[in-house]
Amino acid sequence: MTTWNSVAEQLTSAQWSSGRVVALTPWLKDLTSAYVPVEMQPGGKGLYPNQDLAKNRTLEELSEVSQWSDLIILDYLTANVDRVVNNMFNQQWNDDMMRSPVHNLEKTGNTLVFLDNESGLFHSYRLLDKYWHYHDTLLKSLCIFRKETADIVKRLYASRTVAEEVVSLMEREEPLNDRIARFNERTIKTLQSRLDDVYKQIISCESKYH
Repeated sequence: MTTWNSVAEQLTSAQWSSGRVVALTPWLKDLTSAYVPVEMQPGGKGLYPNQDLAKNRTLEELSEVSQWSDLIILDYLTANVDRVVNNMFNQQWNDDMMRSPVHNLEKTGNTLVFLDNESGLFHSYRLLDKYWHYHDTLLKSLCIFRKETADIVKRLYASRTVAEEVVSLMEREEPLNDRIARFNERTIKTLQSRLDDVYKQIISCESKYH
């Protein structure tokens, strides 16, 4: 409490409302900027399994590429507009945005750190009409998947329980879950539909490269 009291004046000046839920994350030292892989930049061919992707990359760098696959899937499922999509959207004013550091993404060594994920799901689902084609472009640029991730997507596609499992996780792990927005029928249907899109992309890629 003493720590918060010491910044009470700044919080008031920033017009923070008293009693609101906020997200706190641990401080991570020595983070560095993360950049979109060249394969996903303008003129790139996307993340597909081929010799060009592995050429001149170490195993650690290839591991980083696989993390980009997970990032694209996560941000597609949640319709997150505040990471790679942010760079894509702002490219209309700045041609170098896709070669600039990615918003809300950092690195520690070759490990990606996903920051500020709360704009996904509830808020971002209301913005799908405006941003859907950016998400679609990213998903369609992807044909490399971690086996564990692909297996989970396939299981959730078959069970039709992705929203149910997210709600269960929130109830189990989030002490303030009762103060967070609830899943309504539209959110449930949208999340399952986007999971279905990811599944179809995985199956399409498997048919091409297996």
